[in-house]
Amino acid sequence: MKNQANLLLFVLLGAGAGWLANFLLLRSLFYPRRPVTVPFFNFTLWGLLPRRQEEVARLVGKWVEKEFLGPEGLLTQLEKQGITGRLQEEMVAGILRRVKEKIPALVPGVIRDRLLAGLEKALRREIQEFMQASLAQAATTLEEKFPVGQMVENRIRALELLELERTLHRETVRLPVIGGVIGALLGVLFWLLDLVL
Repeated sequence: MKNQANLLLFVLLGAGAGWLANFLLLRSLFYPRRPVTVPFFNFTLWGLLPRRQEEVARLVGKWVEKEFLGPEGLLTQLEKQGITGRLQEEMVAGILRRVKEKIPALVPGVIRDRLLAGLEKALRREIQEFMQASLAQAATTLEEKFPVGQMVENRIRALELLELERTLHRETVRLPVIGGVIGALLGVLFWLLDLVL
């Protein structure tokens, strides 16, 4: 009977500690919303997100721009997807098709073939250089006219913390329960260790 009471005690204490730790962790993200000084300790309590909203906004803005929607990110995606390569191939093929149509039928086939082969080689080189320069210019223009990072940063700064809290709450509502379950399992483990030792 004593072992069962100890097991229940260990499980309840572990579950309670795990639940409370995760609950307090999530609450400390948002509360207190304004700095509160604890008397006699000269210690200030302030929720992590209210205290660092500006910094979080700046970091997320830079990250989104660099990795996803900024000029460099978009150009990298164009390269990865092979879009720039396909575009170059289509340009070369289209120009060669037009040139073939314009070459008079009187020009011998050997000369026409050599002319087209030399033209194709030059076109590939020139179009590749042109595409790189054009895309670099487009990236600069995009960066100037469409500052994605700044837009994301401004949106996060303007975001009401209550709205963010509600959004995150829907996603994190199970975390204290998971902490409680893990704490209960640790309680069982400690109970077993108590029995053995």
